[in-house]
Amino acid sequence: MIGYFSGILNHVPKAFITETDWRTSAYSGQVLFDWEPKNQGGPTSSISFTMTMGSDISASVAYSVANPAQFSWKDQTNPSTGDVKTEHTLDSATTAVTYTVKPSSIGYLDSNKSGGAEPMLVGHYIKSKLVASIFIYEWADLSFSVSLRSSGVSQY
Repeated sequence: MIGYFSGILNHVPKAFITETDWRTSAYSGQVLFDWEPKNQGGPTSSISFTMTMGSDISASVAYSVANPAQFSWKDQTNPSTGDVKTEHTLDSATTAVTYTVKPSSIGYLDSNKSGGAEPMLVGHYIKSKLVASIFIYEWADLSFSVSLRSSGVSQY
C-alpha cells in the first residue's frame, strides 16, 4: 500500500492510518486470526515480521524508510470486532520520496458461526496526514471493500 505519492502538492507526510475491517462484529464467522505489527514501537527505519497460520500458510513482510526518516507505529486493533488498525508516524520525512507501509492481517471463515460462509467481506481504509505548512495538516483518504471467495477476489 503506498501511503504517499511523490510530489502531491509538495506536502510532507506525517502519519498513515491503515484499517482492515474483517467485519467480525457483523458476521461472527469472519474471524481475525493474526495481525502485525502489534503493540507499539519505534522510532526505527525498518520493520519485519512473519505471520503463520497452520503449517501451510505464512507471509513474511518487511518495509523501511530511507535515512534520515524514521517511523513509529501504534497498534489500535480490536480483535473481537475484527478491526485491524495501525497508525504509523513519520519523523524527518521529506517530499519527492514514496513511503510505503504494509500492516498485514490474516482472517478465516468459521462455518460453525453466523456469516461463516463465502463470500468473506472485508473493508480497507487508508488515511494519510500531510503537512501543508506549520500547524496546518491535510488528509488524503482512500477506501475500498472486497469480496473474497475460493475462486477469486472482487471489489464492490
